[in-house]
Order: sequence, then structure tokens, then C-alpha cells
Amino acid sequence: MKRSAALGIGGSTSALRTNMDLIELWNVKARQGEVLFDPDPLVISPSSLSRTDWGTVYYSSARESYKSQVSVKPSTSFDLELMARLHLADHGGLVVAANPNSLFEGHLVIYPKQKSPELTREDLLDVTRLAHEQPGITFIHNAERSAASIIDWAHFQGYAIDFPIEKAPSLPFGEVGGIDIQVVADEFPAYAITFEDPRPEVVADLLYSVCSLLRDAVQNGERIPLNLIWRRERVWIIPRAEHQSEIAARYFGGLEMGGIFCLPRKDDLGSYLPTVLRQQVESATLRSPAEKERRESFEVQLKTLNDARP
Repeated sequence: MKRSAALGIGGSTSALRTNMDLIELWNVKARQGEVLFDPDPLVISPSSLSRTDWGTVYYSSARESYKSQVSVKPSTSFDLELMARLHLADHGGLVVAANPNSLFEGHLVIYPKQKSPELTREDLLDVTRLAHEQPGITFIHNAERSAASIIDWAHFQGYAIDFPIEKAPSLPFGEVGGIDIQVVADEFPAYAITFEDPRPEVVADLLYSVCSLLRDAVQNGERIPLNLIWRRERVWIIPRAEHQSEIAARYFGGLEMGGIFCLPRKDDLGSYLPTVLRQQVESATLRSPAEKERRESFEVQLKTLNDARP
């Protein structure tokens, strides 16, 4: 049975990449039955009618089964007994484990050994170094109100796939903290600033400064949420809109902002059509026209970060 459908939102699927030992270690856990995983997900393939190259939808029956089990439960912290069984490696202050509900081969969850709801500069440095050392894996961070399923323990995820945002064109923004910043062009639906630098310490300093800026920019009693994406030496920072739809806040995180969508349930297909997805992504970030004032305010404040050190 062919597991694909002629429904597209632009772009092409990317082959999974193996990378050093982490993918091999993940496969060991999968063979041991520790990972809930659909090895043959339905790929809702790109359509030749699409005008843009920005995303692909997947459907995993294992993912739907998992979501149905946890949908009635409140967000909880990590099950440390489970995570110990899924442990793959340590990296600085981070624990690298197989994700118990893996979307793709090699899906990782990475969390600091020191529990905290806030990312520290050391966490950002460790994951930046990890991205440099694992060039075939894309890493993300979802904050609260940005699709984070666990909010009391800041963490990361890793996917051995290419994200469409990695190919999105970008425009010059200016120098911040000694790094040239660009803004992802509006051909891509998510608003993001992006930069590349081979110095992990400098990158971590700038990331921490921007995260602090968004944390302190309180609107109606709530901070500006965000997503982060790392691939090799490049980073994308995605500030989120003040008002988001429930589907965006709960399901659309760094993976989706990067252009990879996983259909939660088969009967949700209508919410994952090309034009609907584009509207959801745009409205979830500062790309939305309603966010023009906050976007401009963020960019003004960003330019004041002449010293990226915390």
C-alpha cells in the first residue's frame, strides 16, 4: 500500500540523515521496544500546484495513539525512570535521550540535568555546541505557549531531517552583538531572525540576550513566547504573536514553524490544508499584520543589543 497522498503545501520531503552514533543508539532503543514509533508514516506529499517551498505534512498512527492517551492529562514533568531507560548520551550539562513518542527515526529529547523552567546561558551554549557536533540533526526549543508539552523543565528536541526554513531566503537586518542578523523573507510564513557564527560562546550570549529581551517584554501580564531552531552553525529565533489560535499554541512549535507538520488525528486533515496552515503559521508569529507594532518594537530593541553578553 502506498503511504502518500497528493496534497501539498509546497516543498519536497527530505530524506532522513544518520549522524554519528546518536541515530544508531536511538535505533537500539527502538528495537528494545522503548520507543513508540510509526516506521512508515503517511506523507502528504507536495503538490505541483503549490507556489512556495515551505513545508510537508506527515501523519503517524503512533503519534495519534500517544496524543489520545495524554490529551486529558495536564502537562507534567519528565518521567525520570522512563528517561533513564531512553538515555543515549550526556553532553555538557545536557541529557540526550530517545523521544518516547518519536515522530521520525532518530527523534531526540534533550534536557538539562539541572531542572529549571528557564533556559540558562549554559543550556544554550551546550545545545549550540551539540548542533555544531551533530550537523545532520536539527534541534529546536519550544517555550510556554509555543507548543511546549512540559513547561516546568526547559528542554530541546532533535530531528534528523532537513527543515524547509533552512532553505528560506532571508534579508539583511544589521549587526547585533558582533553578528550579522538577517530576517527570513516573507515568502516563508513564519517570522524569524537568523544568523550563523562558528563561535558557540558568542552565539549562546546573543541567544540568551534575545531570550531575556522577550522574557522581559511583558504584554498583558505574559511574556512574548518563542521558538528556537539550530542547524549546524545557524540559528533561527522565532518570536510568537500575543494572540494565537489554540492549535498553534498547543501543536505548532519549532517543528511546524520550521515547515514540518505532523497531523495529530486523521480527522483533522481540514486544519492541515495548505492555505489554512499558512494562515496559522503567519498568525502565530510576528509575521501577522496585527503584530506589526510589536514586530517593529522587537526589532528596535534587538538593535540595542550592542553587547550580547548577559
